[in-house]
Amino acid sequence: MLHNFFRTCFLINLLISDSTQWVNLYGEKTATYPKSTCSEIPYDVLSAASCFQRCLGTLRIHYMFSYSKDQHTCMCCADLSGDDLVSPQWISFVPVSCKDGYLTYNYTNTQICLKYVSTPCTYPEATGYCQADGGDLIRLDSQLKHEIATDYLLPIANGSTIDVWIQGTKVGNDWFFHDGSKMPEDFDAICPLALDNNVNETHLRVHGSSTFPCWDMVPTRRYSFLCEQYRQFTIYE
Repeated sequence: MLHNFFRTCFLINLLISDSTQWVNLYGEKTATYPKSTCSEIPYDVLSAASCFQRCLGTLRIHYMFSYSKDQHTCMCCADLSGDDLVSPQWISFVPVSCKDGYLTYNYTNTQICLKYVSTPCTYPEATGYCQADGGDLIRLDSQLKHEIATDYLLPIANGSTIDVWIQGTKVGNDWFFHDGSKMPEDFDAICPLALDNNVNETHLRVHGSSTFPCWDMVPTRRYSFLCEQYRQFTIYE
């Protein structure tokens, strides 16, 4: 976390010194207008770089920011469901596209990037790989996310049974995601659970060839895994 904070401070300094360089490296211009559901910074903002800085300080996560040079107005967008605020003065920015090797899927307010890694790894190794690449193991926290994962894994399985590590750690009788949040009470409806009584099987994988229920397993077993990244601006990972 501290490493990510200092990296973000460096990024903000880069923003202030050269916003054009930032656009090329970390963000992309988009023709999308800000929405009525975006949040306006309540004072003058003098550059797009400063707009981004203010949005980072205001919202934990946002998916777009928009800046009007003429009006010195900045909009931070964590919710893109509102009406367009149409004006030719707006310049909007979204996070860069998914990296090479990742596939892009639309997901609620944003997009997610998925990458299947076939190299068999333990659960800690798989987690470390995904986090070092800027994301984490996929988090199946909604029915839509499970449907996306199924769509992604079907052609990979190609009729054969595969085991793929996903986020899930058991503590006591409860299952948790990597950020410490407890899995939803209806998780079995999201990803049907097939659990053993082995107390050492404390991590989750999906298992299957055409459907992919969630099975538990000891973390030292080696399986392929699925990394996930969000197209979002955030100082937390």
